[in-house]
This record gives sequence, structure tokens and C-alpha cells, in this order.
Amino acid sequence: MKKYIDMFISFKISLLLLIVLALGATFGTFIENDYGVSTARILVYNSIWYEFVMVLTAINLLGMIYKFKMYKKPAKFLIHIAFIVILIGASITRYFGYEGIMHIKEGEKQNKMVSLEPYLQISILDNNQSHKKNFQLNLSALSNEFHYEMAVDDKIYNIDYINYNYVKKNKSSMGILDINISLGDKYEVVRLVGKRGIKSGVVKKININDSIISAEYGSKELYLPFSIYLKDFKLDRYPGSGSPSSYASEVRVYPNDREPYDYRIYMNQTMHEGGFLFFQSSYDPDEKGTVLSVNHDPGKWPTYFGYFLLILGLLTNLFSKKSRFSKLVKVLKTQNSILAIPLLLLFLNSNSIAKTEFANLQDIDSKTIVNYINSYKEASKETAEIFSKLVVQNRNGRMVTMHTLNRDILRKLSGKTSLFGMNANQIILGMLTNSPVWQHIKMIKVKTNRLKSELNISNSENYIAFADVFMGKSYLLDNFIKEAYNSKPSQRGTFDKDVIKVDERLNIAYLTYISEMFKIFPKVGDNSNKWYTPIEAIKSFEGKNKIAIEAITRRFLNAVSDNNWEQANIFLSLISTYQSR
Repeated sequence: MKKYIDMFISFKISLLLLIVLALGATFGTFIENDYGVSTARILVYNSIWYEFVMVLTAINLLGMIYKFKMYKKPAKFLIHIAFIVILIGASITRYFGYEGIMHIKEGEKQNKMVSLEPYLQISILDNNQSHKKNFQLNLSALSNEFHYEMAVDDKIYNIDYINYNYVKKNKSSMGILDINISLGDKYEVVRLVGKRGIKSGVVKKININDSIISAEYGSKELYLPFSIYLKDFKLDRYPGSGSPSSYASEVRVYPNDREPYDYRIYMNQTMHEGGFLFFQSSYDPDEKGTVLSVNHDPGKWPTYFGYFLLILGLLTNLFSKKSRFSKLVKVLKTQNSILAIPLLLLFLNSNSIAKTEFANLQDIDSKTIVNYINSYKEASKETAEIFSKLVVQNRNGRMVTMHTLNRDILRKLSGKTSLFGMNANQIILGMLTNSPVWQHIKMIKVKTNRLKSELNISNSENYIAFADVFMGKSYLLDNFIKEAYNSKPSQRGTFDKDVIKVDERLNIAYLTYISEMFKIFPKVGDNSNKWYTPIEAIKSFEGKNKIAIEAITRRFLNAVSDNNWEQANIFLSLISTYQSR
């Protein structure tokens, strides 16, 4: 027995279990895309085998702590115990947490939500007495089976599964459930229509032995211990495409134990009340109502505590004199000559990566674009460095350097901080000053194969060009983005989420091309400290400031376009001087 325990309590088994969990999550993502969220939960996330692997992982980690006496080694102990605490938090969430959807129209007060999980709701009216029962159903598009019983006085009603079809057509999907309801030798077959996250409202009634039986499949209503009033819903759109850039709900909360208060819920600002967490997730097509995702998760604090322990363990390991990191530092200090080899390999590897990216660019774009990139890469370095030191006001009103904004833009567009052997400052400077070229360079990240197919690119490609999503005056994502935003968050699959992300990246690229991202000009005498983009400044400023800004901006753009880098540097210095003044 001890032999098998020692085999199980090992680093190899730990790694194997973590790989199984990761593969399961990957498998679940593919299932979700093809068969819906419910099927992914049944076959992976909420399945017995996945939970069994999680339990084995926790036991394995506990065994490792005891076997190797990690309680005597603070860093290792904290890291291993952190994973156990995180798994416990996930288990609490799994069995005691629940989610829902709350829909509120402007000017209305709401105290109920619709459960995210679907239920089979049965009501039996017998001898003028009503008996109700809800059975939570997690139906898969692939295989299902269930049997329930309802006892009413001395009668036993049986509810049996017959068939379930998950119908998916374009963006619409619906579950069709056939069940058999019987009492003794009398039975009726009932067909119900519904799905996860939506209250069907379609109730089927049958009569068995003078008992009226009502059946409904779909999400059920859940009541909250407080009410929320929607004062106003606000939606901002990107200029040009008209796609939503941000939306917010101005609400008033009416708790039972204290005075009402106002709150603003928007995309990055959630609301906590009564153990519930509210997210801004969607809105009505007429923009007169909001859709909030509601989460009741008692497992979040154990999970957060687990993350805290993990970070603490990593920091402890970093500064420990006995850690592998410290030993590596000592080796490098005493063997400087050996360091040249890995650095050389890293340099060669970086070159090969750059060549791969450059080859992809050449395959897709014309030689003219490749020649431009090759020339621009070397010539723009000094100007891009000067450009990066300008001050800019970001969308939140915070003052940052242009380098910070450029890096954030490129990371948002491509998931990287450099491309084609150029840093973010060079790339953003190029997008701003020569947009016709950069609109044809593939740098917008795309994840799902389905979206790649819709845009006519191969599955092996991970990036598209800005110009790839336009055919004449038509925007190829227009219908997809409308459907994604109009669908409830619980019904959005990986394709919908990718469409929303790509649309956001495209809009950020567009704003970069037209300089709307760069609030670099303060207004003299403006006490609000609002800074303006070049176009805004040219339109709204007056007198000498207006003339000076228009002249500097136009001459700077022309200088870069003409490859007159010395003159471009002069105009950047003038902009910096204006900011300082």
C-alpha cells in the first residue's frame, strides 16, 4: 500500500493532474463553441470526472506538503497550500454559488432576476390543492437521462426523460425537451421549449385522472432581498463605426436595512450589495433598458485568499537565499563567460522570430509595403523615441507619457508590445502618420477559427489587417457585432466574445489612424484641465494657438511622410514646448 501511496504523492503525478485539468478546460471551450454552454458544463466543468481530478489534485498537494516536510519551507508551503485553498474556493462556488440575469427598463424598479441555470418546473393541481416542484436540469446536446417522482397525497407521479434536441441556427438556439408524465398506467408525452438563461413563459398543461399538470422548461425567477431602480442607461459609441465603446447604468439601490443610495454600474465597475455582485453585461436594442449579470459567490473570498497566498509564496521564494532563483544568480555571477552562449542563442532565436513575422507580412502584402517597413524600421527610431516622451491625457483623464499609451494600444491590438522588429512607439507613430500602409498590415489579433473563416483567412493565421474587415463600404462584422451585443451574456459563446473583442480592436485602430487617441494639446486658461486631440484643438481653439497647433501638426505629419526626420523632430520639440508652457 505504501508503495502505491508513494507513487501517487510525486511531482510527476502533480504535473499530470494539472495537465488533465488544463486539457479539460480546453476541451470544454471547443464544446461550448459547437454545442453551447450547458453541454460544456455537463461534459467537463460540472462533470464527476473533472471534479474527481480536482479532488485528486488537492490530495496530491497535501501529500506533497507532508512527504517533503514543506511546512518547514515557507515559500514551497505557501505555494502548495495556495492551490489547495483555491480548489476549496472553487468547490464552494460550484455547490453553493449561483448566477442570474436581471433586466430593468428605465424608470422601473426591480427585485427579481432570472436564474442562469434551467429548470423543469412542474405544478400539479389535485383536489383544488396546488403542488409545485422545480428540478434543475443540465441538459447536454449529446446525451441525457433523468427520472423524477412527485408524491401528491397517496399518488406518485413519474417524470421521465424521452428526448432532447439542441437546435442551433445562425445565432438563434433553443432546446426542445420531450418528457413523459405518468400516473399508474396513464401517461402523457409533453414537448417543452426553453434554454439556459431565459424564462420560456411557455407552459404546457395536461390532464391525468382529473389532475391538471402544468410543465415548463427554462430558467426560473429568483427574488432578491432588495430592489434596484434604473434612473438612466447611457451608451457611448466609437466614432466612425458606431459600435458600442462603453455603456453604463445609473441606478438607485433600495436596501431593506438602510437608506437608498445611487450607484453607477459600467463595464469595469461592478456593484456589491447583500452578498450579490452586479455586472453591466448588455442592454435593450432600443437603449432604454439594461441587462445586469448577477453573481452570488460565497467561494470568492477563499479563492481570493488562495491567490494572496500564492503571490506571497512566490515573493517569499524570490527573496529566499535557498531558492533556485538565488542559486541561479550566484552561478551567473561566478560564470560570466557561460552567459554569452544563452544570450547568443536568444539573439539568434529573436532574429528567426522576426524573420517569420516578416515572411508572413511579405506573403500577404505587396513588396512596396515590405520595403516601406524595412526602411521605416531603421529611420524612425530617433523620432519615435522623441514622440514617446510627449505627455498625453488618456481616456480616464490621467496624464501619462506617450510611451505608456502606445504600449497599451499595441498590446490591445495584437497582444504584444513589439512587432516586426519595432517597438510600440515606432508602430503607433507609423499608424498615425501613414495610415494607408498600416491599414493593410496584419496586426489585429483574432482567436476563433469560425471568425477567421468568416473573414476568409486560414486557421493558421492569428492576425488580420484593418482593411480585411471592409468590402467596399460594408463592414463585415456589422451583423455579427449587433447579434453579439443583443444576445444575453449567458448565451454568448467563444465566437461572440471574439467578435466583440475584434470589433473593439478595430475601433481602437481606427481612432489611432485619425489621431482621436492622442489628447496632447492643453487649452490655455482652461481650468478643467481637459486636453484635446489635434483635430479637436484645430476646431475649438482660437487665435494664435489655433494657428500654431494647425501649422505644427500638419508640418509634422508631412515631415514624417516625406522621411524628413530631422524636421519631424523639430516639430515634436515644438509640441513639447507648447505642453510645457
